[in-house]
Amino acid sequence: MKIKNNKVNYKSFFLISIALLILFLLSFGFKQRENNKKSIKAQKKEKLDLETKTIIDTENSIINVIKEDIGIIHKDKICTIHLFKELGTPTILYVYRDSLSLEQLTDRFYLQVHL
Repeated sequence: MKIKNNKVNYKSFFLISIALLILFLLSFGFKQRENNKKSIKAQKKEKLDLETKTIIDTENSIINVIKEDIGIIHKDKICTIHLFKELGTPTILYVYRDSLSLEQLTDRFYLQVHL
C-alpha cells in the first residue's frame, strides 16, 4: 500500500489570504463611513427646529425709520413722531432731539391717533 503524499499548494493559499485581507480592509472602510454618517446625524439631531429662534428681518428697523424719515406724523424742534406698520402691528416711535427734562419725564400726555 502506497501512502499518498499531500502537497500544500502555497500559491492558492497566498491568493486566498490576499483576498481575505482585501475583504477585511473594505469592510473596515465601510464601517468607518457608517460611523461618520451616524456622528453627522447625531450632530444634526442635537438641535431641533423647535429650539431655534425665528429671526425676521424687517425693512423698517428703528434705525432705518429714524435715518430715512419713514412715516413722519409730526416734526418740531423737540421731537419727531413716526408711525409705521411692522408685521401688521402699527408702531408709534417718539424720537427726542435732546435728553428729556424733568418735566417731560414726569408729565403725562394724551395721544389720539386715527388710522
